Amino acid sequence: MKEKKWVEVRNLGDRVLFLGEDCAFSASASELGVENGNCVIFRDDLCGYANANKLENAVFCLDTDAISPLSDSSGYSKFWPPPEWAGLH
Repeated sequence: MKEKKWVEVRNLGDRVLFLGEDCAFSASASELGVENGNCVIFRDDLCGYANANKLENAVFCLDTDAISPLSDSSGYSKFWPPPEWAGLH
């Protein structure tokens, strides 16, 4: 922040980053009870998984550079449907 520049991050370690409409926060994967961290859970407005009538949430895995619907990610099934506090509705 002192240098006022963006720094690319390639590994979040044990962290899961949640990006919602009105919030952004991270949590430890082990504290959440999921096997893998190093991912971003976000609302899929732009990536093409959502159809015209319904928004879905997605997981971006930094290990594989892959995006998949959150509902298809068995390790994160406890977040489907996502809790209201996650801001992913």
